Amino acid sequence: MRRSLLALLLCMALPASLAAQRPGEVAGRVAEAGTDAPLEMAAVELPELGIRVWTDGAGRFAIRGVEEGAHRVRVSRAGYAGWSAQVRVRNGEAAWLSIPLARHVLVLDTVSAVTTVPDPQRDGTVVTRAAIEASGARTAADVVGRAPGVTVRESGPTGPRTVSIRGSGADAVLVLVDGAPLNDPVSGEADLSAVPASAIERVTVLPGAHSARYGARAGAGVVLIETRAGEVPPAAEMSAGTLGERAARGEWGARVGRAAIQAGGHARAVDGGFAYERDPSDPTLVHRSNADEFEAGAFAALTGQLAGGELRVRGGWEALERGLPGTGHTPSLDARQWMERGRASPAWRRGPASALLSGAVQRARYADPAPPFGLAYDDTTRVRMVNARAETSTGFRRGR
Repeated sequence: MRRSLLALLLCMALPASLAAQRPGEVAGRVAEAGTDAPLEMAAVELPELGIRVWTDGAGRFAIRGVEEGAHRVRVSRAGYAGWSAQVRVRNGEAAWLSIPLARHVLVLDTVSAVTTVPDPQRDGTVVTRAAIEASGARTAADVVGRAPGVTVRESGPTGPRTVSIRGSGADAVLVLVDGAPLNDPVSGEADLSAVPASAIERVTVLPGAHSARYGARAGAGVVLIETRAGEVPPAAEMSAGTLGERAARGEWGARVGRAAIQAGGHARAVDGGFAYERDPSDPTLVHRSNADEFEAGAFAALTGQLAGGELRVRGGWEALERGLPGTGHTPSLDARQWMERGRASPAWRRGPASALLSGAVQRARYADPAPPFGLAYDDTTRVRMVNARAETSTGFRRGR
């Protein structure tokens, strides 16, 4: 009888003993103070134990396996004031918490923002008017080619002269003349031979990526060409060279009151033909034909004052016709290229502030009625481009 009674008492005490040995838990619900709306993704932590959980869509959470004793609970969520409290946990029991979080507007300390623009003296190469005159350069290509890391590429005696910076492609270098792009709207390349050196006041070459300021064309660098704003003495030049080259260039400038006017033009013609051996086993000479070129251009510029700043208005026209002779083994006798381009760009600058509006219209035609292989073609491409840019250099300060 005594043994049965003892066994019964042990069985009654066993569940209480097992419950006392099972760890407790911390559970509860996080809601917005005042509205009782549940807050999802609120972080609930027991920092001393290194435990963190997040509330669900109903704002509920549960941390299981917590040893008996006092534990600090910390709750946080973006946009709300934090909550912290000491909680007593008992083995085998759940400590339930109902946690209200009040909305909180975060007030920042003083924030200073500083932006910098490229410093030509530190980040690039500057060629002044005095250096241009001393070098005897004829076009912008001769001027730019003197800068370190710059290569001017020539596409034959009658082709354009484009710029490469540190081995880049010509379409990755942006060339700006008084802020207006010189790059071809289709190919992306800029023909520097179209800008006479006599019209240039300063050239700045900025190597490296400057796309954040100048756009995608400036992936490898930027060439900034500033034309002469003051009175330019009249000048004329004529020249002749190999392959039947003839060229003429002239410009004129005058000051009218507080404004300065410039105008100029150029023309160039090349026969381009020469004799060569097409087949090394056959000494018969063949004349290279359809290699002629004619190009011409004109520009006008006005510089004056407007709203306390300097206003520059520049316009230009270019035309080109040339043969596309092909390779020596597959010459083309009739392939031709025609191109016409017009540009206009008013630009205004006052201190660190500047604004620019530029536009270009271009028509290019390629034709060959009897190509050495393939079908005849006669393709015309028309492009219209408008570019606008405004910038300033300033800083701002914000605080309480």
